Parts: sequence; structure tokens; C-alpha cells
Amino acid sequence: MTVTFNVDSYLSRFDVSPMRGFLPEKDPQILDDSWLNPWDSIAREMPHLLAAGTFRNWIDQMPLAWFEQIARSDPEWAMRWLSFFAHGYVWGAPGEKPIAKIPQSVAVPLCYVAKKLGRPPALSYASYVLQNWRPLVLSYDRSRYLNLEKIAVIQGFLGGVDEQWFIMVHVAIEQAAAPGLMALAEAKDAIAHGDDDRLAELLHSAAAYMHMMAAILKKMPERCDPRIYYHRVRPYLYGWGLHTPLPQGVVYEGVDEFSGEPQAFRGETGAQSSVIPVYVAALGIQYGEDALVQHTKDMLRYMPVGHRAFVEEMGGGASIRKYVLARRDNQWLLNAYNHCVCNVARFLEQHYKFAVEYIHKPSGEKERGGTGGTQYLEYLRSHYKEVELHII
Repeated sequence: MTVTFNVDSYLSRFDVSPMRGFLPEKDPQILDDSWLNPWDSIAREMPHLLAAGTFRNWIDQMPLAWFEQIARSDPEWAMRWLSFFAHGYVWGAPGEKPIAKIPQSVAVPLCYVAKKLGRPPALSYASYVLQNWRPLVLSYDRSRYLNLEKIAVIQGFLGGVDEQWFIMVHVAIEQAAAPGLMALAEAKDAIAHGDDDRLAELLHSAAAYMHMMAAILKKMPERCDPRIYYHRVRPYLYGWGLHTPLPQGVVYEGVDEFSGEPQAFRGETGAQSSVIPVYVAALGIQYGEDALVQHTKDMLRYMPVGHRAFVEEMGGGASIRKYVLARRDNQWLLNAYNHCVCNVARFLEQHYKFAVEYIHKPSGEKERGGTGGTQYLEYLRSHYKEVELHII
């Protein structure tokens, strides 16, 4: 008896949505129980408090007693707000000097929730993008398909259209990736059944969705100005440690396991999205540079646990690349594989070009460290060049 591959069931094992990909199947929570209204008030007023230079004062007055209720809340909801509070406190208002500590009223619950989620206690892509959108009520048609016209941002730092657009573009990219993730999962099944034609069709499909993601990425300049991004958005996305303005790290006050010692964690970066790692793993792409290999492995720690497991799953088992190489006389299959690899490289190349426009040039061509703690230009350039080498 032939067993039909159920891709929806397969993806659900990794908290991946057939409709939304790595975005949550259920809309991210905006408010929790009424006892948390004070948190909501601080979060809602965060852009104004930062602009006024009073945000740190408010956080300093936040009672640790609120931590007692954290266990009752949605952990992703709590992680979003707590990591925003932490980064807002550390980096402060525009013009203020960073402060290398997080007060215990934020540090203790942040570390508790982060451990519960299996992620480091810092702002990551999962909280800044995946869990940071809401449907616009007037345009939400319940299709659960999200695009730039149907979503708004829940939380920002200084606010403004540039920061919102930056986040919204990434949300739309994640949505567009969903069918491509399904195609790659099914491609593994096609190999298991030795179905060359089906594999070629799925690879062409995965390539088409990668092209769609690149088209959405190219919309970034429409409402996100490079200089505004560099001076108002990017400063809050830094982590703490090597290649950041706080190279010695940050003290998490009241967290026993850190014993008062400064901690280093990477900041929010698109490299923490699971989309490209899944494509790279599924296509059998192997990086040759040690620094690049180590960085991509480290980014896995900042991904949701299920998504991390999906990346590892797609890199295991039967290899799409080896399968195609063994049948390289099948021109249609070979072209499909190369089409997919090429589109991944073009997406990464576009990302590199935006790094030049949005970081390198506004910095006066002096800045070298990325928010994720890397020599970002070298990393991004080697990233797409390494992928290109896998075209057969």
C-alpha cells in the first residue's frame, strides 16, 4: 500500500505553518490579562519615553513583583516585551550613552522566559519580526495570508514609518516563504520515491518563491530611508559583546546563574531567520569558510526550537544535491536545482547590497560590526559567493 506524504502534518512537528511558514499560525498576542496593563502602558508609550529620555526611569521603577505572573502569560508575548525593554534600557534615548546593565525587574523575568523558550535572553528575530505583527482589522479577510497591505507592527523602539516598514517587509518575506518551505519538504519525499519529475517541479517551485521573497526585499527603500534606519532603528538592534558598542557585555542584575558577571549575546539580525538556513540545508550547500560556518551555527541558538529542529531535519537524510549529481544527465532536473541555488544566491546578494546602502555608506564607510556581532560586509559577501559555488 502506498503511503501519501502529508506535508501539513510533517511541518506541524516543527511549528511550521503550511499557510504562514515560520510566522505563528495564531496571530501574535497583543494584550494579556488585565493585571498586565501596566506593562502594556510602558510598551505602548515606549517610543515617547525613549524620545523624552525617561524610559530608563520608568523601568527602574518597575516592581519585580510582576515577575510572579509571568508564568501565566504567553511566553512569546512576554519575550517580545521584555527583550524590547532590555534593549531600550541598555541603549537608551538618542544621544544617551549605553549602560551595561539590565535591572532585575526586567533581567530576571527575561531570563526565565528565554530559558522556557530555549533562546538567549536578548532581542532576536523571533521577537522583533515573527511575533511582532498584527492584522489590520479593516483589511483582514481571514485568509490568513499576510502581505504589506494587511499588517501592522505591534511594538517598536522610536517608532515611525521607517521602523515599521523595516519590520513589515520581513514579515511579508516570511509569509512568501511558506510555500517554498512546503516544496522543499516535499522534495525530500520525492527523492525517497525516486520521482525525478516531481522533484524538478518542486525545486522550480521553491526557486519561484525565493524570487518572490527577493522582490519583496527590494521594496525596502520605498518607505525605509537608509539614514533613518541607521540612526534611529539600527542602534537598538545591537546585542552586547564582540563587535558591538559594549564589547565587555552586559550585567543581568539579580540573575543568580550569571553571578553578576557581564554576558555577551548577539543582537537581532536577519541571519536569525530560518528561511535561508532551510534552503541551504535542503540544497546540500556546504560553507567552506570556518568563520561563516561558526556564525551560521551560532544563529541557530536564536531561532525558535521547532524551527531550529526543522533546519537540522532538512539537512539530514537523503541529499537533494547528491541525488541531482547522480542524475546530472537529466537536464530538466539539473536546471531546476541550479535555478533554486541561483535564486538563493541572488537573494543573499541583494541583502549584501542593502547592507552597503543601509549601514556602510551612512556610517561614513567606517563601521564594520553588524547587529549580530559579525564583520557584516565580509560575512554577507562570502555568504552569497559560497552559495554560487554550488551551481552545478
